[in-house]
This record gives sequence, structure tokens and C-alpha cells, in this order.
Amino acid sequence: MRPKLSVIIPIYGVENSIEKCAESLFRQTLDDIEYIFVNDCTPDRSIEVLQSVIDRYPNRRNQIRIINLPTNSRQAAARNIGLKQAKGLYIIHCDPDDWVDATLYEDMYSLASRHDYDIVSCDYMVEYENNSQNLIRLPSVNTPMDVLCSNRYYIFTLWAHMVRRNIITDNSLEFFSDINCSEDVGFMARVFAVSKTIGHNSNKSYYHYIKSEQSITSKLNSPQIIDQRIQCLNLIDNFMASRGLDASRLAMLQRLKRDIKNIYLRKESLERWVKLFPEVCDWECRQPGASLIYKLTYYLSHKIGTWPMQLFLSLPHR
Repeated sequence: MRPKLSVIIPIYGVENSIEKCAESLFRQTLDDIEYIFVNDCTPDRSIEVLQSVIDRYPNRRNQIRIINLPTNSRQAAARNIGLKQAKGLYIIHCDPDDWVDATLYEDMYSLASRHDYDIVSCDYMVEYENNSQNLIRLPSVNTPMDVLCSNRYYIFTLWAHMVRRNIITDNSLEFFSDINCSEDVGFMARVFAVSKTIGHNSNKSYYHYIKSEQSITSKLNSPQIIDQRIQCLNLIDNFMASRGLDASRLAMLQRLKRDIKNIYLRKESLERWVKLFPEVCDWECRQPGASLIYKLTYYLSHKIGTWPMQLFLSLPHR
């Protein structure tokens, strides 16, 4: 008989945080959980610390697997190994420097099983190094496709979405190889595209995301990370096309492209800006909020050359 839930936790360089993470996982009120820790050849004492926590929870021991990779393979490969090993009816990810409230997975699973949802999302608490907190509430939506078609920002985090395992296996979904930043977006955008139903856990049980300046997501605008984000969105486009979906009509993806494209919206990089994701131009010009002169400049720069934007950026009070 399959466990109700598989939790996938990649392990690398987290000896200072894995104890709290594992404690919170083993204290879950949902009893039938499979824990898959993927040791990505961590160089520190992470696994030793994890083993000490396991020893304190003998009732969970038979639910825990530690998979040791022979070499450091990075996030995407480690998560794919976890996916291949997962047996649960539903799958969720947990990052090893974060932690979860004790009732979170029971609340999410109960909602999923009661309504037969393909996806269940949850709210999360951002915890900063100065001990401040910020509660992020994900919106309730009618269908997964509503998210992809919406102009609203939506956070495609792995750890805030419990996904029916069959959605992943029946559609041969896995993480894009070597995309180790935005792997959440690359995976969850495709999950949303092939899923039919979604629910949201509105109980006061949260995922706790520890915001660290050392995390990879804190370096989103470095050249290497930008390249991965671009590659990820191109791969999503290819997937959508293979499913007969026009990515240019998926507003969420256009917004993500616009955000990367506009990193280059500077005088010294306008040639790069105008060539990257040119399909965003029509979408951007339809958005409310920006001035008419900005939209006209944006449009003309894609049609007749970058000089209109050069002039616009030179204006002292644009």
C-alpha cells in the first residue's frame, strides 16, 4: 500500500539547519509519510546530524530513506532522484534549511483527499536573519490554468505545493537537467499546465522559509543565474507547444520573461534587451500602469531600432 505522502529533501551543506528541519518533519501529525533525503555528496556533518535526529524518532525510522549520491549533482538531479524513488499518493518538497508547522502536511493531505485535488497549495512564513517575519498568502484559484493565464504574480515554489504523484508520472515530468535556479518554476509551470484541479490550505499551518543572503535565489541577477532562468523559460515554451498551448497567451510566463528581459533595459545593454524574448513587447504594451509614452517607446524600439528607448532613458524625469 502506498504512503499518503512522499517528502523529498535534498541535502548539501546544511549541518547547521537540518536538525530543526528534520525535527519538524518527524513531528508531523500526518502518520503515513515517506521521507526521502537525497544526500548530494555533502562535505559537512549534515548526514551525521540527520542520523542523530532519526535516532530520537524510532517510530519514523521505517519511513525514512537516505539516498547517497556518488558525486555532487546539484539541485535538479538530486530532486529527480527523489521523484523516481517516491511512492506516495502525493509528493511535496522541503528545503533542508527550512521547517514546517506540525499540522501542515495533514491539513494539506486531508484537503487533497477530501476533494480529490491534483494540487494543494499553502501559505508560508518568510523568516529573515534579523528575526522578522512576513506571512505570504498564495491566492485561491479555480483551476491551475487560471494561474498561468493570470497577470497576477504567483510564486511557483515546490515546498508550497503538494502534487498528486500520478500527475507527475503520467506526464513524465522531471526537473530540467542542469537548471539549478528557477527549477521550481520549470517544474511547477508544467505541473499546472497538465493538472485539472487545485485547492488551497487556509488553515493557520505554514511552511517556514528561512531567507538567507547565501541562498542561490539571493543571486538571481548574476550572469550565470540569468542564463539559467532564460534557458528554463525557453524549455517551458517548448513544453507548452508540445501540449498545444500558446505560451504567448499565458500571462504568467510573459511576466516572468518581462522581468528577465528588463534586467537589460539600460543604455549599455539595449541590443541584448530588444533581442531577448521579443514576444513580450505586445504583452507589455497591453499592461495597465505604465505611461503611454513608455509603451510607445517600448513598441517602437522593437520595430525600428533601439534609438527611441535610448532617448527615453536619457530623459531626466521619465
